[in-house]
Amino acid sequence: EQSKRDLLKWIPELSPDNVKVVMLASAKLPSLSKMTPAGMEKLKSNEYLFYVGGVDPRKGLVELVKSMEAVWQKNAKLHLVIAGKDALSPDAQDAIRLRKVIANSSRPDQILTP
Repeated sequence: EQSKRDLLKWIPELSPDNVKVVMLASAKLPSLSKMTPAGMEKLKSNEYLFYVGGVDPRKGLVELVKSMEAVWQKNAKLHLVIAGKDALSPDAQDAIRLRKVIANSSRPDQILTP
């Protein structure tokens, strides 16, 4: 629920009814405060699916990004937002692989990282 409160704080235009929290593990979640203003602007006008957590092969992020192809067939407006530890790390191997998968997707502009 803290993630929901943080998200609503940073994007006040969101309706609390449209934010659902799905917990997969117990850990402190990162803050959205590092997201760029341009990234925040994109969030105001689209539909999104958020992933908040570490970039780790066990989390299935590569599979999530690849599965977005099928999701976009049903909802072309949906954007995937990935936020968490090592999401932009220039030297973390898992993040490097994830960035390559994002770049090779059919809609890399609909996959946002802070």
